[in-house]
Amino acid sequence: MKKVLLTTAALGLGLALTATVASAATFSAGGKANITGIYLNHGDASSAGFKAGLVDDGTDENVDGWHQSFYFYPKVMINDQTSIQGELRFIDRQVFGDSTSNDASEMMKVYKLWANWNAPFGTVSFGRMPCGTWGSKFLDSTGTCDRIKVSSAMNGVSWALIYQKNEENDTYSGWTDEGDAASYYAGVGFGNDMGKTDIAVWHTISDENNYPNNDYSNTEFWFNGAYNFGAIGLGIEAKYAMGDDPSNSDVDVSSFAAMVNVNTNIDTMTVGFLGFYGQGDDDPTDGDNNGYTTRKGFGNDFNPFVIATGDYFGILNGDKNSYHSAIDFNAGANNGDGMNPGAIAAALYAVMPINDQLTVNAAVGHIWAAATDIAGQDFDNKLGFEVDLGMSYKLVDNLTYSLSIAYMKPGTFVEDAVDYLYGDDVNNILALVHSLTMTF
Repeated sequence: MKKVLLTTAALGLGLALTATVASAATFSAGGKANITGIYLNHGDASSAGFKAGLVDDGTDENVDGWHQSFYFYPKVMINDQTSIQGELRFIDRQVFGDSTSNDASEMMKVYKLWANWNAPFGTVSFGRMPCGTWGSKFLDSTGTCDRIKVSSAMNGVSWALIYQKNEENDTYSGWTDEGDAASYYAGVGFGNDMGKTDIAVWHTISDENNYPNNDYSNTEFWFNGAYNFGAIGLGIEAKYAMGDDPSNSDVDVSSFAAMVNVNTNIDTMTVGFLGFYGQGDDDPTDGDNNGYTTRKGFGNDFNPFVIATGDYFGILNGDKNSYHSAIDFNAGANNGDGMNPGAIAAALYAVMPINDQLTVNAAVGHIWAAATDIAGQDFDNKLGFEVDLGMSYKLVDNLTYSLSIAYMKPGTFVEDAVDYLYGDDVNNILALVHSLTMTF
């Protein structure tokens, strides 16, 4: 028991195990340290540091600065059947030198921590685990959730069952015994030499006295496939959501999003096409939420465009800055009370290794709004055009320097909407993003 407690304590502190504990358990760990610098020719201040200044209100100016992060992913093998693993965030993409961002959300925290037991029927995991993590990064923001998971894989077939507690108000509210919300996941996968297919169902139920959202239920269906047909690689993902809106059970959810990625190799160069669609909603008063799948943007870790889906830029990505905050429709555009344009995107990309250390990449793409009606005005659907150029250089085996230069020209949808709502013009955005990443 003493050895188990010492092992757990070492995990929580992110320190090396003592020699006594190490002799009784196999210790393995992974981690990442990163520092990123961003320059924008037009940027707006935000609580997260930066966001793209698409709206030209005369107050934006050149913005540049550094972010830093330090993640640690330890895993401790207690014995052949049991292990403990987690994710420690010592610094979570803090704005370097900005004291206003040094709050509790940026400082060291045990972001995830869970245990695994290799049972005869599969693997049982329980604790604070990653949210999402099925399919690709397209709609997956990999947050943290309280879960119990049972999974197994054999002969090309895999399955998983998950119980996730989302809210628990029964314990602290004496006036009700029906004040919680939970989700249930059932998924199955099939793999062969051509690739793998995963299908899953996610069902969420909230009790009638679960203030402030009260009772609702909705269901989400996933399909994800990754295949190889000779020299052609194909990735497909789709999600459909139906049921009640969590913020208002009188509003019906009916929302769809999908992504396709096709690529091939020409000698050592990989070339491909990426297309994705997230349904929008331009009438939030009609009793239907068609933009539910993209209500918070696309996946926080889904970054095919440097600017349009960049972590801090606030356009199609909800990480650090609110989804569509750079376009600045109104506060309601991000919280379900306003319109949600969604997005349709198409891009061509290429990646080519020059040698063992240097890899270069490029992408060009266009984005359209899936819903175009704002305040009764039906605007053109062009959201913007973007060109990206990048490179990564491996300084040593575990230390990589990356550099990206990107240019985005807002489309007539943004121009017309900003002019109608605010009487302002829009800015073309030039961004430079570079980073050092160390893995261990």
